[in-house]
Amino acid sequence: MTDVQVPVRAFAGSPGGRVVFWSQLIALTAYLLGSYVILVAAVIHRRDPGALLRPGLERLGDPKASFPIVGPDSEWNPVVWVFGLSRALGFFVYPLSAAALLLGAAGLLRTRRRDRALFRRIAAVTAAWLVVGIVAVTPYGAHLLTWLLD
Repeated sequence: MTDVQVPVRAFAGSPGGRVVFWSQLIALTAYLLGSYVILVAAVIHRRDPGALLRPGLERLGDPKASFPIVGPDSEWNPVVWVFGLSRALGFFVYPLSAAALLLGAAGLLRTRRRDRALFRRIAAVTAAWLVVGIVAVTPYGAHLLTWLLD
């Protein structure tokens, strides 16, 4: 009997590029959970859709009261930890977006000729962080950050 050998294809991407992509993606997901998911939950809780465009304490109340919690509201519930830590990450949107953009630029330079698929993924996540950074410096981003900090 003859054995059929399947050729092993080596992964072309660089480990550094993958680290850049996954770290940016995880931080972006955590930031969006900690800011915009809590904002949408507060808008639904208060039944005030206009507050999406102008978040604040006077319209939405305390952001901690709007965590989308499934299960008991205790420190043993992992959902409380996920949204609490994500909200804390949202406090640092300015340095976080700047670091993600610098990391993304380095990742783009590193993968531009080696792995086109990884290059496109890093470019997409870096562009998303650019949008987050731009929104953060607008008055809307300032209102959202002020509401999250209260």
